[in-house]
Amino acid sequence: MKYIILIAVMVSLLGFAYAQGSASCTEKEKSTETLTTSERFAKANSLLANEEYKMAIVMYDSLNKDFPQWSCPWRHKGEAYYKLKDYPAATKALEEAIATNENHYDAYVWLAYALNEQKLYKEALQNLELAMKLTPEEEESKDEEISKEHIDKFYKELQQKVQGKG
Repeated sequence: MKYIILIAVMVSLLGFAYAQGSASCTEKEKSTETLTTSERFAKANSLLANEEYKMAIVMYDSLNKDFPQWSCPWRHKGEAYYKLKDYPAATKALEEAIATNENHYDAYVWLAYALNEQKLYKEALQNLELAMKLTPEEEESKDEEISKEHIDKFYKELQQKVQGKG
């Protein structure tokens, strides 16, 4: 009898927790409806920084729908997909970022990472070389910059892979 009561209490608590979780998700969605565009973008970036990639992608999707020619949400969505290890989706979003802004330095860098993970080394190297011709200072947003040392190391690794030595 003790076990039946214990199970009933646990099921009740789980149901309550589930309902609370659903309500808070709905509240989050409603709260973003009143945000300005820059606040929405900042919120999506905060979610990305906090490794809440799926929620970030939902917000970037909304920004992409409302502002399809703005490259930054496309770029950040690509990063989120990359971190989820969905490299084809990352590639698609990053290519869209570049299509909307051919000088988007970070988009080329992240695209090179995504292509590298798909073993498309030649294409990855080409995109990294395009990025290296641009300057990160020209970016319209101040993202967390990928260090030059890291990019140089990645460049050498890609060169070796393309030459069949990696």
